[in-house]
Amino acid sequence: KIRSMGALRELVEAAWQLNRADFMDFALSYPAPNRMRWEVRRCFAFDGATRVGVADRYQCGIFPRVETWFDGLRVKYTVTPAVEGCMMQTDGRCAREYTLTFDGK
Repeated sequence: KIRSMGALRELVEAAWQLNRADFMDFALSYPAPNRMRWEVRRCFAFDGATRVGVADRYQCGIFPRVETWFDGLRVKYTVTPAVEGCMMQTDGRCAREYTLTFDGK
């Protein structure tokens, strides 16, 4: 069970050591206590949707996956901005900031 931001950060960073590939261009930062920011510089999923001509219908699958990890770990969170669809399509950039709560704190 993840009970602190330090434990979550350690898990996330260890997981990315194993799972991050060269085509993934994003930055992960911790701008404040219990806050995690993911910024996607270039989205491989959006790029693929663009190549096959469906970018206008693409629904982000990257951040819902991150949120599923939090749900599976039973870490409560709020996300800013709350977005449906794809920010790369609408804004030309993509980032999410998560404020996390551990054990009701």
